[in-house]
Amino acid sequence: MASTEPYRSLTGKSFGGSDKQNPRSYLRRSVLRTESIPTKAKEQEETPDYYIYIGQQKIVYEIKQINPNEDELEQQRLFEGGGLVVSGGTPGARVRNKITAGAGQIRIRAKGKYPSILVLYNNVLIADHTNSYFIQVAMYGLETHVLAVPKDATISPYLTDKKFGPKRKMSKDNNTSISAVGVIFHNAEGIATLRVYHNVYAEIPLSTELLRQFNIRQFTLTEKLVGQFPEWKEI
Repeated sequence: MASTEPYRSLTGKSFGGSDKQNPRSYLRRSVLRTESIPTKAKEQEETPDYYIYIGQQKIVYEIKQINPNEDELEQQRLFEGGGLVVSGGTPGARVRNKITAGAGQIRIRAKGKYPSILVLYNNVLIADHTNSYFIQVAMYGLETHVLAVPKDATISPYLTDKKFGPKRKMSKDNNTSISAVGVIFHNAEGIATLRVYHNVYAEIPLSTELLRQFNIRQFTLTEKLVGQFPEWKEI
């Protein structure tokens, strides 16, 4: 059955006492109707969390939370004790893992039928795993710089292009059932807010007009130009 665990801080406490601070409450406040998707226990089928309905449009909606690992818990304890915090890793790795975890669930109910959105919530206090750059390189591949090496050894190598490289999760052949990746974060008032990053390879795109009525910020990739790394542009 889809998880109903609350979103919790490192201390084990729920985020705030207000319903507006709970990321899952974003659904209840923003869409007309939601429907929980039951798991078919006999088939041991994992399913997305919800169908949501905006007007007549049915959308598959899966929520994944990024929790702190043991190293991050230790770093948090050091930080709270006044110590210096150092972090590293491959950009977008935690997002990439959640795309992998959610893709199969979404594919069961969405492919060829409905648009879908995989929504992420970062529960790691010392690392912003869901910043826009990490979302970008998780979806489309690590930023790769192409260098030209002249035959003349007196001439230094020079940059010829910037493009997406390995570790992509979205392509024309992969995860096309995921229409978009969403990120829930808390604004200055502590209210859960959604940003949506559209998958340019989606089999069934998520309508930008449907989401615009809720003042949701939406992004897609800029056109690829030689020598420039594609960026998000707001739509």
